[in-house]
Amino acid sequence: MSGSGSSSYYTSDSDGGSPQDDCLTLIERVYLSSPDAAVVAKIEPKTILEVSLTQSGTVTLLQAITEEGEIAGSLIPKSMAKLIRCITAEGVSYIAIVLEKHGGAVQLEIRPKP
Repeated sequence: MSGSGSSSYYTSDSDGGSPQDDCLTLIERVYLSSPDAAVVAKIEPKTILEVSLTQSGTVTLLQAITEEGEIAGSLIPKSMAKLIRCITAEGVSYIAIVLEKHGGAVQLEIRPKP
């Protein structure tokens, strides 16, 4: 199903360090939710998207943004609360790398920005 919210979750082993260390090892695979067909048509595997926070009323959303500033779609990872905390409280930036694209279904890997 295009844009499904299913994902697989994994993180690298952590040695119990600081919260920022934990944020720097966070890696998660997720499918793009509510993809914008016109934007998705322009992206290919290995494309790097920025992970951005936005507010919709009282709800905080994660979005995947192209280099040109276009919104490819939303991100709904299992670790969403942790990602939001890492971005807002720890100042860690994330990217989403396109792994696979089949029609409108786009699988991404969210990871800290190098």
